[in-house]
Amino acid sequence: MLTFTEKDHSYKLDGLKLVSVTQVLKEAGLSDFSKVNPELLERAANFGTAVHKAIQLSVKGTLDMESLDTSLLPYLDQWRAFCEDFRYSPKEMEYQVFNKALGVAGAIDHLGYIKQESTLVDIKTGHLKGADLVQACAYAYLYPVGRVLILYLTDNTYKVNEIKRQDRKRYESIFLAALSIYNFRKQEKML
Repeated sequence: MLTFTEKDHSYKLDGLKLVSVTQVLKEAGLSDFSKVNPELLERAANFGTAVHKAIQLSVKGTLDMESLDTSLLPYLDQWRAFCEDFRYSPKEMEYQVFNKALGVAGAIDHLGYIKQESTLVDIKTGHLKGADLVQACAYAYLYPVGRVLILYLTDNTYKVNEIKRQDRKRYESIFLAALSIYNFRKQEKML
């Protein structure tokens, strides 16, 4: 059974520790925020988490709109606009995936359907980064789907970056190379 511990963002499968997709990207140097002001980074991370939670509660039908921080409302509106425009039907949220042989796990933001095609949606509140493409394709590698979308939400619009099938193999290869680097660094006690 796969378990997740929020405190240290770690996964275990039947007691065996697995590395997270985001940790692989960080330790391989693909996702580096070391030059960002730590307070600003923490605020941005907390805001992104709040946006994810608001969307999750909205999809479940349990969001208390009166208690919602007003700064989140435009992002929720953009999520709803995306769902309507793309006729996206969410089915699973924060869906945990893993590959025991690779020793890696992660949580997919959203799984659902667009025109009856299985679709992975990775939600971001920041700007496009190369690591976003690798991360979304890593999740699709762990849980194959028909379409992979990265949804960038702002307070006044949304942007969808669909990763085409021919590009997915490239980003999956980059992830697997990053995982090899992570494993080497861990083996050599560089982590």
